[in-house]
Amino acid sequence: MFRFLPFLFLSSFAFAATSGPLLNYGRDVSTEHRTLLNNDIALLNAWPLQTQIEQDFYQVTDVVGPVSSGVDLLRWLGERISIVTGEGFDLNKNIYTERAKYDFQLPGILPDLSARMTRSAPAQTKMSVVMANMGPVVYYLSKSQGKLFGVDLAGIGKIPVSTPRVGLLQIGPGLFPALKEGKLTDLDVSLSRLFTLFHEARHSDGRGAAMGMMHIYCPVGHAYAGYPACDFSLNGAYSVEGQIAKVMTENCSKCTVAQKEKLRLSYLDSFSRVVKEKRKISQETENAQREACAKLADYPVKVPMCEELKERDLNPPVIPRAPFLDSRPEGVREKRKGFFERLF
Repeated sequence: MFRFLPFLFLSSFAFAATSGPLLNYGRDVSTEHRTLLNNDIALLNAWPLQTQIEQDFYQVTDVVGPVSSGVDLLRWLGERISIVTGEGFDLNKNIYTERAKYDFQLPGILPDLSARMTRSAPAQTKMSVVMANMGPVVYYLSKSQGKLFGVDLAGIGKIPVSTPRVGLLQIGPGLFPALKEGKLTDLDVSLSRLFTLFHEARHSDGRGAAMGMMHIYCPVGHAYAGYPACDFSLNGAYSVEGQIAKVMTENCSKCTVAQKEKLRLSYLDSFSRVVKEKRKISQETENAQREACAKLADYPVKVPMCEELKERDLNPPVIPRAPFLDSRPEGVREKRKGFFERLF
């Protein structure tokens, strides 16, 4: 049996029209959910972009500029996602072996799941999976075993996963919540789902050790400490989600003041999940320690914490800084077999 728990690093979390369809749906996706997602895509397709887009946006997202409308963003999205399955989809029951042997790009080079950052005690925050990108999950399993796996989807057929960009998304329980305020068709709610699609689309990118642009556990001191809901990169899924959300919020002429503020808080939350450096202790904690040691300086006693700070000043540690990951895609999309081809 396959085990998929480590690939929480590829999920989106939430706390309490084109020439053809962008998304294809498995049979387990309800008509209501299909309609909502299709309306979200249509909203993006008609989205105006009138404000000047900053250079950081292009550097983080890899969107080839200049971006003048939502159509440009939709094109980027369509390169990375294409299939949606329902909340009850069981990957264990639908994965199959397409080829017993397969030549992968960058053989043997995979993300180091053990290096995602040490897990700490979970924060007292209820969290819900919004959506998950299953393409990198299956591709990782394929490459690690030297076999080409695929996924058999009811209503779609067999899909060989020869690249993370197969674009297979699974709806989570947090994508269509039973909202106490507002409705699933409200503009800000629709935009939030779009931001999630961009987040998940980013997980289709990356090669070698950066394949899947995986999350890390948020460090001690972070609001979401202990959950795999942060990035140690400057161009990961949370950075992309934040940049897209910021641009679309600033160009939302039909949003109310309250909706804009809600969306602004959302993209600020995304940016807060980008861990820019790995410290033994947070900068805030170190500052507090230094302040305490300054008050103890006149006392003839050696405090281990203060001695450690002195040693750190004499031999400053190397603090790893968040990089820009190699976001180029890995793998080549295999042609899906037609019905008659599969008979022979």
